Amino acid sequence: MIFKIECASETDWNKIPDLIKQFDLDTADLKQEQFVVCKSGDVLCGFGRIRNFDGFDLFSSLCVLPEYRNHQAASLIINELLLRAKQDVYFVTAVPAFFRKKGFEEIQHVPAPLKAIAEKCALSCACTPSVMRYQKAAMQRG
Repeated sequence: MIFKIECASETDWNKIPDLIKQFDLDTADLKQEQFVVCKSGDVLCGFGRIRNFDGFDLFSSLCVLPEYRNHQAASLIINELLLRAKQDVYFVTAVPAFFRKKGFEEIQHVPAPLKAIAEKCALSCACTPSVMRYQKAAMQRG
């Protein structure tokens, strides 16, 4: 399957908020310009976004539609978002092993703005989510 990654278009944006609700993803402060999409032809296969905070960036609302999973779509989205990140990137996830492979590390000291996101994640998926960090500055030096 051949995918392309691009900024979310108006057509994509008309679908994304409903998919975010359907998959119970982060709905806070949704803005079209935060999103990149993964497409096969003109078909929306997945998306993700970066939200900027003072001192860090946050991955959130990462989604690959079920029929496109296990075809590297998530990796393409993550790689593009990491390229666009300006500072260290954090992500709250129930699947930390996947993100360790991408260079993220689990952290114990969670920045204050992420505590509420981690708590919401724990309630919605009945799990103990991990907060992961990708050190952008260290990766740029190395």
